[in-house]
This record gives sequence, C-alpha cells and structure tokens, in this order.
Amino acid sequence: TDAQYLTTTVNDIWVHCMLPLSACRGRVYDGAGNMAGKLHGLAARIQELELAALYVHCFAHCLNLCLQDSTRQCITIRNALDICMDIEKLVRYSAKRMTTFEQFQKQFASEEVSIKPLCPTRWIVRTGAINAVLVNCHALVECCQEINSSCNDEYGRIAGDVLAQLKQFKVYFGLRLAHLIFSATERTSRVLQRNDCSLQEGLQSVELTGAFLAWQRTDEAFHLFYKSVVAEGTKFTGKPSLLRAKRLPKCLDSGTDAHRFETPEAFFRQQYFEAFDITAGELKWHFEQSMLGCSKDSENLIPQVIQVTYVKDLDFSHLQNQLRTLPDLIRAANKNVPTLNITKVTKLSTLIDVFNTVPSSDVLFSEVHSLLCLFLTLPVSTATAERSFSALQRMKAFLRSIMTQERLNNSMLLYVHKSSTDELNRTEIAQEFISVNDRC
Repeated sequence: TDAQYLTTTVNDIWVHCMLPLSACRGRVYDGAGNMAGKLHGLAARIQELELAALYVHCFAHCLNLCLQDSTRQCITIRNALDICMDIEKLVRYSAKRMTTFEQFQKQFASEEVSIKPLCPTRWIVRTGAINAVLVNCHALVECCQEINSSCNDEYGRIAGDVLAQLKQFKVYFGLRLAHLIFSATERTSRVLQRNDCSLQEGLQSVELTGAFLAWQRTDEAFHLFYKSVVAEGTKFTGKPSLLRAKRLPKCLDSGTDAHRFETPEAFFRQQYFEAFDITAGELKWHFEQSMLGCSKDSENLIPQVIQVTYVKDLDFSHLQNQLRTLPDLIRAANKNVPTLNITKVTKLSTLIDVFNTVPSSDVLFSEVHSLLCLFLTLPVSTATAERSFSALQRMKAFLRSIMTQERLNNSMLLYVHKSSTDELNRTEIAQEFISVNDRC
C-alpha cells in the first residue's frame, strides 16, 4: 500500500465522518516509509495540506523498536530471550510436562509464578517472562533433568539443551541483565500507552529512562549488580569463568593478539556496559523526531514557531501581550492557593494548575489557554486505537464472524467502553425495550 492510496483513504474517511482537515491539529502513527516518509509519505502529504496538523511517531512504537534493535545487537540479551522462549515451549506445550514442572515448583520455588510466553505484539510482557524464569530457575533445572531422562523424543533433547544452558553462569547473568533493562523500559511503556499521556509527559518519561540507563552504566552500579548476581547465581550454576582463549595459527593470523580478559568480572563488565550503551544509543536515535522540535518550541512558548504553525488558531499580538502579563496570573494563583508556591514554570502541568486555580483565567488569557489546548491535543501513542482492533479480533473469534455489521458495531461499543457499560441500569433498559416493542 503506497502513500498515495493511504492519503486518499484518509481523506475519504474524513469526508464520510464530516471532519474537516482544517480542524486537524495532531496525528500519530507508526514510522513505516509509506506513513512517515519525509518526501512522499502520508505525514508529508497531509502536512502540505494542513501545516498545523503535526505528526508524531507513536512513542510506544519507538520504544518497542528501540528494544528490538538493542536485542538484535546485544548477544547477551538476545540469548536471554531465546532461553525464555525455549523454556516456554518446553513447559507450556504439553500438559504432562506442565504437571511435572508444577510438582518441582512446589518443592523449590519461593513463589508460584507460572511460565509466561513472549509475544512480539505485546510490549509489556518481557519482564514478566524473564522474571518467571528467574523465580523458577531451581525448579526448571530439576524439571529439565526429569524430562531429559524420561523422554526419548525431540523434547527430551530440547530439555537437555535448556538444562545445559541453565547451569551456565553467563546465562543467568544475561537473564538478570535483561530483566534490569526491560523492567525500566516497560515502566516507561506503560506511561506512554495511557490514553491521557501528553507529549511532555511522554518526553519526560523517556528522559528519565535515559537517565536511569546512564546511571546504571557506572562502575559502582556494575559492582553492586555483579555482586548480587554472583550471590544468587552460584546456588545452581557454576562459578563465573572465562572461555578458553582461541589462538589462530600464525600462518593465518598476521595481526596482533586479540584482547584477553584477565578476570571473569572484567568480561562480564564489558557485556554489562555494552548492553546499556546499545540501549541508550537506540533510545536516543529513535526519539529524535523532526516534528518534535516544533512541538518542543511550542511548549517553550517560542513566538516565531507559534506564529508559523498556528497562524489560523491564535492572535499573535494578543498572545504576546498575555505572555508579558502571565507572571501576574501566577502570583494571583499563589495568593489564592498558598500551597502552590510556584516560583518558576518548567512544566505545562504547572500552567494548567494556575488556570484551574484562578477563576476566569481562560477568558483573560484566552490565547495562552488556546495554545495549551493545542499542545495537549497532540497524541503520543496509538495504543488506544490498537486496543480497539485487538478487541475486534477477539470479539469476532470468540463469538461468531457472521453477525451483521450493526450488531458488531453495537457489541464493540459495549466491549470497548466497559466502565460506562457497567454503570447502565439493565432494568431501565429492559423496560424501555418492552415499551417500544409491540410483541411484549
């Protein structure tokens, strides 16, 4: 599907829903070439028609792409996810093997955490899957030994391979390292997938994640992490050791000798720093979006950018006058609510609190209020819309796929808006149905 077809389809939907393009102030979708192409993509084509319709690459997709790219490049994290997938297939794909695992889990596991699958389309399941393996590591070792000795089929061989990996310290180190990185990024992913997440909140959560990765990439943090991994991992794995150094024949190797690590700690330090370097670099690269520059300038109330982008929405001369008197509004808010104690405005939430505190401030500072509304209108994630598509798939799979379109729309409306559906009075609905139905 090319960008021209997508543009035509989007325009047809706007016409069908009676939504004018001139009222569009924010768009968000993934970063595919036909969607986000700078020259001929859907984003560029709509930007030519309406300058104020700013495009944002879905933050949740950006974070997921960051983790995917870092996983491909970092062997330690990639191997950790591979072992989790092998364990999930080995245990969950058979009721007999699942029963065997549950028996050992009751004996050795400190808490009963079931083995969880890794799903490529769900962004917040990696930490849970890795944590399940870490909690049940001792039980998994015993379970794999039992399956390897009792099964003569393919899964007996797979159990032997998994058992050999679980007994290696480097595998346990990789699991703990992947859990540390994914736990921080998945907390950010939960924030980005909220339906009320603003652009500023999304950027701040990404910046906090980058700061966390930078702090973890220190010798002090590594020593604490390595010490805890050694203390826990050596209970069911061997002590950390170095691989045997391979030396090529001199007739094949004319260069200098390859680097050799003196201690196992030095080797794992290199693996630790590499994982954080790759993740931090991918995070920075994926969130450097060209359209975010304009959004950040609008957030900082830079007049030149505001005048160009929102020329049809704001009165620039009135906006400048209101910005000059904005400190007076802040002082009035501090006087009305002393607990605010606002000395400097660094976040949009601060201005929102000011407008909510001072009566009629949205009328006195109408242009500033409109600018805040425009900025808060910018979407950050497509997670809410994608949940509707996932709900549609489940609805058609669990019920029947031959229902009429009207019934499907009504069922989807009730399914998506569960909170509003729970508040409905079923007795009143039944009475209304009876009153309009002649057969009742």
